[in-house]
Amino acid sequence: MAVQDEIISLAESIQRFKTEVISQDWSLSPKKILPLQAAVAGMKAHFSGRRNLIAMLNMAASVLEYARKRREPVAPEFVDFLKETMAHVVNVHEEETIDQEAEAELCKRVYGKFSRLREKVNAEKAPAPAPEPASPGRADAGPAASPAEKKATPEAKQGGRIMTEQRRNTRVPFRASAALDFPDRSHAACEIADLSLKGMFVYGADGHRPGETCRISLSLAGSTSHLTIKMKGTVVRAAEDGLALHFDAMDLDSFFHLKNVLYYNAENPDVLADEFNAQFKSHPNN
Repeated sequence: MAVQDEIISLAESIQRFKTEVISQDWSLSPKKILPLQAAVAGMKAHFSGRRNLIAMLNMAASVLEYARKRREPVAPEFVDFLKETMAHVVNVHEEETIDQEAEAELCKRVYGKFSRLREKVNAEKAPAPAPEPASPGRADAGPAASPAEKKATPEAKQGGRIMTEQRRNTRVPFRASAALDFPDRSHAACEIADLSLKGMFVYGADGHRPGETCRISLSLAGSTSHLTIKMKGTVVRAAEDGLALHFDAMDLDSFFHLKNVLYYNAENPDVLADEFNAQFKSHPNN
């Protein structure tokens, strides 16, 4: 079966990617695959001179074709890779300037994850070795984290506890710093006490009231890489020792990085996976 013959504009291709990225449906039915294959083809035609974007689109196309040919549903990690790669392409397209070095580095990271999926496919074709015990709760937890996502928080688990405290989203104990930029003042290095997909509590920021808005920059430094997660937030509670902030908006790359930080610092990432899937439906694109 060939990719749909319809001509897809760049705007329509981007819209199809965005729709799939924010969908909470973690399946790849033929009804979904064909329009996405057409969108990939349309974007490849538009980005013909940008080899790193073409390479990422080719990887997405390979996952789509793999899913189309399988009689059984693909594992969630394949769909997760597809959504993340689509999010990367959309964000790169929406950047005001072209940064070839940044695109090359991004493509390298995406290829690393793609290679692991390809190894899994090859392993499925080979005779199965004797099974080894799997780590509880880690199967299909999500895409591999960058060194910064894995290593930025050596104290984060605090004895393996996950803090729920009857909140809607699981909060993971987390030790890092964040910069808060309010309209009237800024706080350069606020210590993060705990973190969830929709908010966090920080120390070292006083003098604010519920309802105030700010820009948040969460910096993660690993042994070989550094990344910054940027969000827009609102104060929902002001305590004597700090602020509780709700995340109002973030770009798709930041959302995936935040998800990975939580996955790799939580004792039971499956709980977070359920929250992530439910929350993806309402995630803003900025």
